[in-house]
Amino acid sequence: KNLYIELSSLEIKPPSTCPALIKEQQNKNLRTNGAILAYLSSLNPRPRALQTTAAIDFIGSAGYVYIMTNLNGIFYARQVGLIILPKSRDSFVHLTETWICFSLSKPS
Repeated sequence: KNLYIELSSLEIKPPSTCPALIKEQQNKNLRTNGAILAYLSSLNPRPRALQTTAAIDFIGSAGYVYIMTNLNGIFYARQVGLIILPKSRDSFVHLTETWICFSLSKPS
């Protein structure tokens, strides 16, 4: 029986979004993911179960991945990688970097 849940959220903004709105949305995403993680953590208080979530935040074709962890009621978020979606065949090389980002962010 799998005791762990993997949950992620995704936020997408157009490349023309103003910097102030980007910061506002990023802060909202952190608060939202913190609330989701707090709820999931309350479902099973065991130390390692339901204590981490992942999120992706895109601005245009570029985005970042962050992991949020519940450390005894304190929510800690850290960026674990960047994602660049290909715009052409020549830019598919960036997908390798994206897959490496995801493989490195798996919990141990």
